[in-house]
Amino acid sequence: MSDCCTACGKPLNPASNFCIECGAASGGTAAPPSVCPSCGVQLVSDTTPFCTHCGSPVKASAQAPVQAASGVQSTVPVAMPGKRETGRKLVLFGVLGAVVVGALIVIGSQSTNSEIKTVRNGVLEDHNTTTVGKAFEGTFQSPKWTSFETPKKEVAVEFNGTVGPKVLEAAGLGFTLRQAGYGFYLGGRESCIASLGLKEKMEQEAQEAKKLATTLQEERQRVIEEAEAAWDETYHNDSHLFSYHGMERSWQNLRNLVAAESPISTSFHMPAETRRAMADIEDAEEQWKPINAKSAETESKITSCQESIPIPVKFQFVLSADKKTFRIQYIDDKAFGSATPNDILAFVYQ
Repeated sequence: MSDCCTACGKPLNPASNFCIECGAASGGTAAPPSVCPSCGVQLVSDTTPFCTHCGSPVKASAQAPVQAASGVQSTVPVAMPGKRETGRKLVLFGVLGAVVVGALIVIGSQSTNSEIKTVRNGVLEDHNTTTVGKAFEGTFQSPKWTSFETPKKEVAVEFNGTVGPKVLEAAGLGFTLRQAGYGFYLGGRESCIASLGLKEKMEQEAQEAKKLATTLQEERQRVIEEAEAAWDETYHNDSHLFSYHGMERSWQNLRNLVAAESPISTSFHMPAETRRAMADIEDAEEQWKPINAKSAETESKITSCQESIPIPVKFQFVLSADKKTFRIQYIDDKAFGSATPNDILAFVYQ
């Protein structure tokens, strides 16, 4: 073996396998462990980076561990044969898996589409003038076809769409806007009131009407009592104003009695105060006109809103076991009032 390192030219220790300056292999035999340059205690190994006695750093050889960034010692990474190949296999398996899953999704989609296609392109026995698809998609808006399996393991195809309230009313199927207004379908009367911002206005109108009605009722009752008292004072008998004339006790009948064509006794004279009070009440009744006008205007807006809201419809078809024929299984009749299934289908195929 040469006395000098062939890599850096420094003198070699004859008993060392590596150059103490650069760490290159020298070809010599292993030397006994050296000592720590700081405390003089013998080192465990020449490759030990720190003294185990005082912790002082010792010059590391080429095979010594390196300090990791976190402070934990880690060995210098070494390329492992086959690592890259394993990664390729995983990627390949992942791609194949994605392809298989994708194929299953496509096959499932095609299966569903074929079932829907069978119904859309087919005809009903009693309505064979056109295909189901043309009839239903021509009658209803926003058509949507889906398929599913029933609890009986049958394949069902469902059609969902919408239709305008006016169209249903004109068809004479028993549907009315009043029926729609009571909210049997989404977007009825309450939804229109909310969307038009009429709730507060309607509440205010209702309060005004209630206040006027209460005031008029109280005044009418007072005038009726005055008229009855005046009658009793005139005749001093057990007969009463209304019963004497064969009438029920009411404001309208009192007005009839004091009218010119009334059968009321000519000897009975309604007190002037009572007549004036009746005239005042009649003037107050005129206040109903603007209240009724506002109410009519509000109702007109609600009706127009209802007429513009589409009503949802639903039909379901069930396919045969071989998926070549089908029958209509279910009709959601909420939108069709009291119409029979035959009437509903006649409307669809008109």
